[in-house]
Amino acid sequence: MSQELFQLENGQISIAKNNIDYIDTLENFKLDYANCPSFSHEFVLYNRTLEQYVLDSEIQAYTAQSNLDTCIDSVQTIIDAQKKRNPDTTDTSTATNPTST
Repeated sequence: MSQELFQLENGQISIAKNNIDYIDTLENFKLDYANCPSFSHEFVLYNRTLEQYVLDSEIQAYTAQSNLDTCIDSVQTIIDAQKKRNPDTTDTSTATNPTST
């Protein structure tokens, strides 16, 4: 099952949607995504698929978080910015690439 999630942990951002994954440091995420929200927590887990929302070590009542939803929905744009910033970035997409025979 493909997860739609946003996670901030140990200064690293992970975003996943439709088998596309973005993983980078918070500092680089701010470069890749101009609309980066500010974070007042060291740990954020927002999973739309499982309807879970955790801040630091406290489970929150699940409600839509528009700023995090926008990050999730923009994951491909964020990856494109990451690749422009660092052309050597490995494609973190788990989607299948066509192969020639």
